[in-house]
Amino acid sequence: MTSKILNTLTLSIAILLLVSSCVTNNDDAPPVIPFTPGTTKTIAEVKALYDSQLFDDEGKEIPWYDRVPVEITEDISIKGIISADDKTSNGNLYKEGYVQDKTSGLRMTFQSSGGLFVNDSVIINCKGLYLSDYGDFIQLGGDPYLDDNGNNRVAGIDKHKYLKRKVIEGQKLQPIITTIDQVGEEHMAMLIQLNDVQFADNELGKTYAVAKDEGQDPQSANRDLVDCNGNKIIVRSSGYSNFAGTLLPEGKGTFIGIVSKFNTTLQLTIRHFDEIILEGERCSENNEIILGEPVETIDEDFSSVGDNQNINLNGWNNFTTSGSRKWQGKHFDADRYAQATGYKSGETTMTSWIMLPPIIVKTQKSMSFISAKAYWEHTGVNKPLEVVYSSDFNGSNMESATWTELTFRLPIESSTDHEWITSGNVELPVMNDKNIVIAFKYNGSDTESTSIRIDDIIIN
Repeated sequence: MTSKILNTLTLSIAILLLVSSCVTNNDDAPPVIPFTPGTTKTIAEVKALYDSQLFDDEGKEIPWYDRVPVEITEDISIKGIISADDKTSNGNLYKEGYVQDKTSGLRMTFQSSGGLFVNDSVIINCKGLYLSDYGDFIQLGGDPYLDDNGNNRVAGIDKHKYLKRKVIEGQKLQPIITTIDQVGEEHMAMLIQLNDVQFADNELGKTYAVAKDEGQDPQSANRDLVDCNGNKIIVRSSGYSNFAGTLLPEGKGTFIGIVSKFNTTLQLTIRHFDEIILEGERCSENNEIILGEPVETIDEDFSSVGDNQNINLNGWNNFTTSGSRKWQGKHFDADRYAQATGYKSGETTMTSWIMLPPIIVKTQKSMSFISAKAYWEHTGVNKPLEVVYSSDFNGSNMESATWTELTFRLPIESSTDHEWITSGNVELPVMNDKNIVIAFKYNGSDTESTSIRIDDIIIN
């Protein structure tokens, strides 16, 4: 009997100790991760820490897939507003978000989804995080690693450790109102609004992406969004979004989204499906090209063009008759020039025109310029560049107008990459009652992707 009492007493004491231990543990507060902001920097200043990866010691641009992540070692912080998050994006974003301030925007990749919402104010401690890019699009993330294709990537950010969120009642980030032809590097990772736009005629009847279906895996897709002047930009949507299987709207209207880039191709990401309001009457895609005022001479060195921006010079026209990639301005050291390339364009065919203002040719005139090539990929007799003129093009008869090729010295496959070639002087036709329009015509694709540069165009 005594033994049973002792055993019962021992068991009771053990239970009491266990219960006491459990109660004590439940009373312990969860660990608090201290958050002390560093010196505040703008997003543009933080992104500039990645500049060392953009060009090599000789000033040559480094392809994005050869760049390596850069660790932020300074005790600095970003203050900004969340412009897009993965919880209100209708499934179009996953473990990612976008933040912007008055200077720029930045994509962030996270360890987990949720916890941040559009219009939240945030402070991001950057020390210990990494700047990287994928497809020439800069992002902020955690520790670097190599993906299955050998590309440098960054892991997700621990939001609890590096971010502090604050909700400000009534705060609403307003999109930057712009046009397709003006979208450029200054809008990267920022929220924009395009008015009077529509999905291209050849996209109608398609869905935003390929949704998961019986026997079909979800797939992301690119769709062309256009304006009434024929300018195009890609809208890229995830096959995992809950609108992936929705037919594209057939009307014209307003589109709000985040600007991103893959290689040199600009694209838009939908942050919320309700912000796509395309319900108005469509404009025709057979739009007239508005020719500039006729001029006697041309002297263009592209010194005013923005880097990686579609060229938009007064009186000139920059457009495509196939594909969506136009001639862009490029900066290399102090040099400025125009470039067309099919490299990483994803285009099955690409015909890009940069057209000069009409030239008055009542007297004899000649034309010259310099050109260069890089990474020749054209095959057979296919030529990446033609210089053509027409005396009967009126802005609306692109296909029926007569186009005659002018014979200049141009880069060929055996030409040295990046080396400028003088075209020589070529006399233009003399016409008393007509002007002529001259255009540089790039022909290429994702596979025939030779890069062509032109500069110092002179007509006198």
